[in-house]
Amino acid sequence: MRKLTKAKLTWHSNKYPCLCVSGYDAYVVGRWMEGLLAAYEDSYPEIYTMLWASNKAMSLQYHANRFLTVDEKASLQTLGDIFLRTYMYMAHTAVHERKFLWRVRPKMHVLCHIFRSPRCINQSVYSTWMDEDFLKKCGKTLGLTTNKTAQQRLLQRWLLQLPPNLVKTLGVRS
Repeated sequence: MRKLTKAKLTWHSNKYPCLCVSGYDAYVVGRWMEGLLAAYEDSYPEIYTMLWASNKAMSLQYHANRFLTVDEKASLQTLGDIFLRTYMYMAHTAVHERKFLWRVRPKMHVLCHIFRSPRCINQSVYSTWMDEDFLKKCGKTLGLTTNKTAQQRLLQRWLLQLPPNLVKTLGVRS
């Protein structure tokens, strides 16, 4: 990515900004942003705290083994809690100021479960595998549709296959 622009973030006055990259790329951009904001930490304490906590949590997971130690798990829960509380505070403030800045999506709920999970499994071990597996499954469908309608057609085809797959999974005859 040569330049980080409003267009690359899909940042408009009536939409939330969205950095559409993979998980590791988001980690790299987050590290870059933390370094960039270090000089302005006093001016933007919430954003800097959020980036710091996120980057430390991701770094811990990317450098840990498949199973986290008790200390790594405790650190991950603390860093995740700092990140989530700061992010939710900024989202709450933005809503009251009627600004589209910090989107709270179902992915935030999943992230909450990852940080607060009692299991010592390192979630980063599985994240790339699941993304690539899903892309492999939907890649053929996406290749057969135009770019303008690809997302809608993929969802339509997924919905068409849902009943037969449920019947197959549950072992019920149609």
